Amino acid sequence: MKRMNGGLFFWGIMAAHLILGPTQLFAQNQGMWADSIEVIKRGEKPRPSAGAIIMPIEGYVMVVKDSAHVTLDVGKTGGIKKGMKLKIFREGPPMKRPVTGQMVPGIKEWLAEVEVTWANETNSEAKVTKWTLKPAKPIQVGDKFRTAEK
Repeated sequence: MKRMNGGLFFWGIMAAHLILGPTQLFAQNQGMWADSIEVIKRGEKPRPSAGAIIMPIEGYVMVVKDSAHVTLDVGKTGGIKKGMKLKIFREGPPMKRPVTGQMVPGIKEWLAEVEVTWANETNSEAKVTKWTLKPAKPIQVGDKFRTAEK
């Protein structure tokens, strides 16, 4: 039996994957999509599957209206909804690992918990519900936010 060239073998496997892969993928996910459509028709919210990874929503403070009201740079298209709970933080300066010299993000300083009071497609507004630091540090333009863990 003649040995196949490595390049030809690779492209043969790739061709088979391209031909068979999408068909099998569609067949596996077809049931999932049908289930989701039925849930939506009943007026219920679809739930993530057991193994789904839910990514936090993150963004920046664009405007500080007063000490307790802020405008955020993420709106409905980014997943923000009225009533959603968020946490605002300030990231400290990057740090350098002493052994490897690798730069790592600074320590997060959690400033406040906020609740979204209004959202349009591109941005949203929130009010402070709880100051996390004692004494409280004022929120500044450029501070970051992320969804609060449950």
